[in-house]
Amino acid sequence: MKLLNIEVTSRGDVFHSRYDIFRQQGADIYYLTASNDATPYAGFAGKRVAISQTIEAIMSEARAWHQQEQFDAIITTDEASVVATALIAQALGLPATSVEAAKNSRNKYLMRLAHQQGGAPHPPFHLCCSLEQALQAAKTIGYPVIIKPTLGGNAEHVYLIRNEEVMRQQFPMVWEANLHYSYGQHEAKGINLEPNALLVEGFLAGSEHCVEAWVRDGVICIGSIADRISTELEVFDNDLYRTPSMLSVADLEKLRHALEAGVRAQGIDYGVVHAEFRFHQGEAYILEIAARIGGGSLYKMARLSYDYCPVTTAYRVATQQKPDAKSLEKNGRVAVGLTMLCQQGKISHISVPETVKTHPAVFNLGILAREGDFHYRPPAGNDIFGYIGVTGTSQEAAIALASDLFAQIDIRFAD
Repeated sequence: MKLLNIEVTSRGDVFHSRYDIFRQQGADIYYLTASNDATPYAGFAGKRVAISQTIEAIMSEARAWHQQEQFDAIITTDEASVVATALIAQALGLPATSVEAAKNSRNKYLMRLAHQQGGAPHPPFHLCCSLEQALQAAKTIGYPVIIKPTLGGNAEHVYLIRNEEVMRQQFPMVWEANLHYSYGQHEAKGINLEPNALLVEGFLAGSEHCVEAWVRDGVICIGSIADRISTELEVFDNDLYRTPSMLSVADLEKLRHALEAGVRAQGIDYGVVHAEFRFHQGEAYILEIAARIGGGSLYKMARLSYDYCPVTTAYRVATQQKPDAKSLEKNGRVAVGLTMLCQQGKISHISVPETVKTHPAVFNLGILAREGDFHYRPPAGNDIFGYIGVTGTSQEAAIALASDLFAQIDIRFAD
């Protein structure tokens, strides 16, 4: 099975474990990127680098390669490559999420409009391009509110705003920061993903949950649910998740109905989804539904606690095979996934002890930062150092171990 994998800008070796799973499923992986410095991976059947990050250059390379190899399927596991992959799939005649659904799943404003038009549960929202618009939106919605970019990712430039004074201070900083340093820089250039602005949304005060699911032939199936157990702060990149979920049967049904409504509203009828929800006044509301698998440790947590593999499912759907249906049956194993954050500055040295790399409880260790990188933290940006996932006899034990192992990683900064 010849599988064309799109990664517009390289994520280093973070996705290599996913590619291992593709290969275990029988795929020959052909990797297309626009990054000249993509981290080598010995398992690729082929690799090509487009001459630029424009969608025209990437599309041209894909067309020429497809003519030569005749790919059986196309896939991406990268948020910033979802729309480019949909466009390339359409051009090559390969099954994939539609371009419209991909855009609805990438631009948060288009996503909210789809939810509004499709009757899916969502917080009140307004698109804002100025402080005056944001102040009026917050007044209409009522504080506290959330501000976030329409083309954001990894909770970058997302803030909880509690009153007008904080809005006057934060909105201009977030606007400027998003203009100069955005997750959207990883997208293929030349795709119309407008509008690129900020949303002001109502704050949902209840528990938060992440879902890994798949969609095929009108069927929506949930494979795993993780509970976000992070301390609530003014920013939202301090992620800490646990599996299995502690949701009640009644709340699970509310979440399931919200997912089904959101997926249909966004026009997703094919592929995998990563969805995030919050409960508010007893009801489930959609934070976002992305047309790809979850990042960080989430897919491995799904395997550990539910015996469900989102990566395998993504491959099977992409290659038009029916995924294994799962019933969210918990297998008794507890896992936590911690997002590792560090201070702002230029990183001069990173050293991960062997005791951390080889610890028997560690099931995921991904370092996103590289030596020489300038690491941005709020309000300039929301760079993530990496992810660590561990298992434990209890949630508390796993959290304590993850925190201890992260503390053993030596991170140094240039003066």
